[in-house]
Amino acid sequence: MDFARHLELPEALDFHPVAWINVVFLLVAFFMASSYLTAPAPFDVGLPGAVTSDAANEDRITIILTGENIVYYNNRVVTIGELRQIFASAGQKRSLLIKVDRRASVGRIADIWSLARNLGVQRINVATGRDE
Repeated sequence: MDFARHLELPEALDFHPVAWINVVFLLVAFFMASSYLTAPAPFDVGLPGAVTSDAANEDRITIILTGENIVYYNNRVVTIGELRQIFASAGQKRSLLIKVDRRASVGRIADIWSLARNLGVQRINVATGRDE
């Protein structure tokens, strides 16, 4: 009584490792090459650089922009007209630091930024908090 059976797979199900390695290699090569073959963007985008740390500069104007778009300078609320006077009379202070709340309006930031640029502020930085 021979109970041992010889199970043989049909020839279509045989495992050929060389064939599978070729298939995997071609797939990897295809996906690597496809990133270079995509069409370029229709316009150029200049991405801003990020500085992880900056030397403390005591000779700067610091303003705070809250989530309700209220601007503070020296712990008091100021208007755009008052900011214009502050920037114009800055003298040696040719640097601006804007501390921005994440809910602040981008339009308000842009208004302050352009006002400072038009009145001669040479360096403008935007400080934000870390995500936690």
